[in-house]
Amino acid sequence: MKRAIIATLALAAAFLSTMAYGQQAANIDLNGTGRTGVFSIAIETLSNASDQTITVGGVTYYALRDRAIAVSVRPGVSGRSGRQIFGRIDFENMVFLRASGSPVSGNIVVSADTHTFTLEAGGTNGSSHAVLSMPANLVFSAQDQLNVSETFFVHAAIRTDGPGTITHTVYLNLADAIHRRNPLHTEKRTVVFPVRSLRDDVTPGVVTATVASNFTQIDGRREPVYLAGTFVDTYLIGVLTIDVGDDRAGYTHFSPTTWRTPPPSDAQYTSSVLALADVVQAGEPATGTGSLITFRGDFSIGLFFAHGAFEGISCAIEPLTTRGQDNTALEEVTIAAEKGVIAFCISVPATNTVEIPESEYTVEVDYEGLPNRAFPPIDLAETPIGRIRRDGTRVQIPFLTTYSGYSQRVVIVNRNTKPVSYGFSFNSEDGVTATPGEAAEGTLPAQDRVVLRAADIVTLEGGRTRTAATLDMVAASGTIDVATTTVNMEDKGTDTVVLESVAN
Repeated sequence: MKRAIIATLALAAAFLSTMAYGQQAANIDLNGTGRTGVFSIAIETLSNASDQTITVGGVTYYALRDRAIAVSVRPGVSGRSGRQIFGRIDFENMVFLRASGSPVSGNIVVSADTHTFTLEAGGTNGSSHAVLSMPANLVFSAQDQLNVSETFFVHAAIRTDGPGTITHTVYLNLADAIHRRNPLHTEKRTVVFPVRSLRDDVTPGVVTATVASNFTQIDGRREPVYLAGTFVDTYLIGVLTIDVGDDRAGYTHFSPTTWRTPPPSDAQYTSSVLALADVVQAGEPATGTGSLITFRGDFSIGLFFAHGAFEGISCAIEPLTTRGQDNTALEEVTIAAEKGVIAFCISVPATNTVEIPESEYTVEVDYEGLPNRAFPPIDLAETPIGRIRRDGTRVQIPFLTTYSGYSQRVVIVNRNTKPVSYGFSFNSEDGVTATPGEAAEGTLPAQDRVVLRAADIVTLEGGRTRTAATLDMVAASGTIDVATTTVNMEDKGTDTVVLESVAN
């Protein structure tokens, strides 16, 4: 008589009662008949799994919470009388673990008769293999083959630095199964793998210090925040979002006990680990240890806020400490990393008379991961989170040339009663490199004019001596006049172009 045992294993999501992986053909020939076995694998929810951990060889393994592997196999071939068959399960990156009872068991069903496998070796908490035997002299015919099925129930834990695989191998005697010799058939599958535990998203923004207020106030959407017994107006510069999850394929997972199974299911399940504190070490800004967020920029004017925002409110309520013990403004501010939306905002008192400087602000996150977590969190490199700009005047210069046969100058008249800063930027043709010169930025004296040589504004490389330029000035439109004068050095002809200024 014939007999067969083939098993393959898979793991699926919590909170799902049953998930079919479909059918997968395997070339199995235990008795020379040439029949092909068919695997029909179902995953079921079992109880008695827990959040427990176990340490083996100095490595912590995490139990698969509320899940156990339940694998049903229909071999599609008949058994052989008098020949006992042994199945061996080998874990890679996983161990057996169950709070109570045996972590592994199995049975074989022939029509209406159920026979229990015997655990011959391994299969205890902390071990990574198990050998099971099918009862000897089991009798069933080829006509019964479609009614033959095997089921394994396995409780497991996984280390979190790589995928877990399970290999099932069939042997004809116990010694071969224990020593892994002379296998009849081997099936190996990656059944579960951990996912990344954190993701960061930065949404940069811009707030504007207005010319109308002599750059002492911010313009934009105001949002009142209750601070020290009164409401102050805040303005959102940018947002940093930190979430416990995975940034691949839109899946959301929670470490350390959340896993994603391989195709075709790509299912996932969640555990009670939902907070950043379950993934990374707490931050201690005073000592510079743990998981920290660092903002950099000009903090000399106004109050800055950067802590978790409430639903429906963009800006946070806790101000940052932006000055040192000697009352000098800091260039960077560090806070502890926290889960959620972190709004970066500024507030300027209505009584402020000091000019608000233009500034670029960046954010950087340095995580200290907890041991044995899936793919330790990846730090967020220094990233722009927003800026403060001043509104002003912009002039487009369509033709700026450094050609030696011409002498071109840019004339700027400042009608303001105070100095005005300016800056050029360039938009050159393909293959041309524009390098700003000493006169590319500077300050226009109050109620005066400056004449700038094109050759002092820009240096051009790449076979062209012309470029387009944009001139930005921190002043209200209508208070600045700009023109270009170009002299042909051969015939002394002069061309003057008055340029239009627009509000920036």
